[in-house]
Amino acid sequence: MTARIGVARSGAPQPDEGLDRDPTLAPLCRQWDRKAAWARGGECDRSELCVRVRFGRRTRRKVSVVFFAVRLERGGPWDWSQDLREQDGWDEHARFMDSLVEDGFVLLGGPLDGEREIRHAISAPSEETVRERLAQDNWHQNGMLTIKSVERWTILLDGRQA
Repeated sequence: MTARIGVARSGAPQPDEGLDRDPTLAPLCRQWDRKAAWARGGECDRSELCVRVRFGRRTRRKVSVVFFAVRLERGGPWDWSQDLREQDGWDEHARFMDSLVEDGFVLLGGPLDGEREIRHAISAPSEETVRERLAQDNWHQNGMLTIKSVERWTILLDGRQA
């Protein structure tokens, strides 16, 4: 009998029921699209770092998620007399950010009190990936948002539902 190991959002190991194929290829992260993973042969294309570990006679995949705390600042052509949703390029920016949330890249995000700074909790394999993905945003490209810091973040407490 082989155990099935998965990773919940908090990073704590959880049983992963419903793996009906070779568990060495099965996706173990709940955010991972199983059908797409099987089509790719079980390879991870998300932001999890996957390492192989030996488990009995089979090689198993263990997933560890890396988080980053990202601080951004508004500036450049930002119109301080306008609300957030009234800024130039809002619709494109909102679509882009929604896609990052759907991909599991941005977990939490929004402006801090005072409205000048923004914080994001991001799941990504590296700081470089964080910077590359955020650089695709139209507000980043036109200078309305600037990355001020990207810091690796160890999450020890997570009260969100898995």
